[in-house]
Amino acid sequence: MRVLITGITGFVGSHMADYLIKNVPNIHIYGLRRWRSRYDNVQQLYKNPNVTFIEGDLTDRSSLSRAIRISKPDIVYHFASQSFPESSFVTPILTLTTNVLGTTNLLEELRDSTECDPVIISVSSSEVYGNPTKDEIPITESNPIRAAIWSTTAKLMMDMPALFFIRFFNNHGLLQIKDRSGWWVIKNGSKEYVEKLIEPFQERIRMKSEIKTIKRSTGKIIITHTGSHEEETFDAVVIATHSNQALELLADATEKEQTILGAIPYQTNSALLHTTVFSLR
Repeated sequence: MRVLITGITGFVGSHMADYLIKNVPNIHIYGLRRWRSRYDNVQQLYKNPNVTFIEGDLTDRSSLSRAIRISKPDIVYHFASQSFPESSFVTPILTLTTNVLGTTNLLEELRDSTECDPVIISVSSSEVYGNPTKDEIPITESNPIRAAIWSTTAKLMMDMPALFFIRFFNNHGLLQIKDRSGWWVIKNGSKEYVEKLIEPFQERIRMKSEIKTIKRSTGKIIITHTGSHEEETFDAVVIATHSNQALELLADATEKEQTILGAIPYQTNSALLHTTVFSLR
């Protein structure tokens, strides 16, 4: 079997080459690499007689044509791309040229070739499929696309109204190519802006004051504390909770409030806490 791997010097491409060498008998791998690519991931392959490296670039169709003539592949694993999200904002033209035009160049050269008719496997990030359920593994092209940015379970993703999904992406600037919002982090964490906001009235904040009910009474708001049942009167109250919690607190919720606050469903989600070292530099 003759295999052409584009992007063989990358993380995924190099691991695929190692896997094929170990598990597929009578295989010869042809790896497309750019002249400036690093060798760190493929040093172990340079002495392997079943691996041949071919210099080329997705943006240079003549080099792709040469690679196809040499390799005459039965299978093409297409991994070569500009795969860093941050770089896509800094160098959008390079990203589009490499990922879109480069892939088109490769497909066109394979289509025009009279020396081979390979199976082409073009690989995307699994992130676009979110967290698949057990019955959806291994991931195929028929899996629903539900990027991990959307906080819901796999089973409920297909029930999400398309309008809400598109509106969410539009509000976060994900549907535009130009002027996308950058991701920023706050030095020492998000607690910093909270402390800045409460600085003028920090001494008047009472913690661990559990509230049982909130009730309106002739221009005033009466709050009843849990446990002590002590009542306090305020001119106004801001309820900064989830809608279901707000509904539980309101002792005299109107019909409209019950309809609106009771119509929003909630579910249990798992959260993975991690540190992205690059973002904190």
